[in-house]
Amino acid sequence: MSASLNLTGLRELAKSLEVLPAGLEDAAGKTVRAAAFATAQTLGSALPLGPTGNLRGRVRVKTLDATRYQVISGAPHAWINEEGTRLRKNKAGANRGKSPASKIVAGVASDHRREMNNELERVLVSVLGDVR
Repeated sequence: MSASLNLTGLRELAKSLEVLPAGLEDAAGKTVRAAAFATAQTLGSALPLGPTGNLRGRVRVKTLDATRYQVISGAPHAWINEEGTRLRKNKAGANRGKSPASKIVAGVASDHRREMNNELERVLVSVLGDVR
């Protein structure tokens, strides 16, 4: 898809530059929002169910603004699942074991981020035209 911009003066240039970011922000915001919810849905099924279901059940998306979203796990032990632990003992010296790092969140987020970036590139090209 190609794009063209015909300007006859500075007033038209200023007007065009004001309109461009709004259309671009709307299209990019929809893409980022879709990626955030897709990431949350994938995590909800990829994380282990466990006895309480907290790891899966507490994954949610927090809206920061029109183009920024954060995928959050509200489970208090989410970091243990993601990062793992070294061999642990309690104060009495009883062995509490070692938990391996799963890195599920990092992998899922990376895959969805790559897809989102590719889609954002398509959005930019459709709005601005191919400027390469």
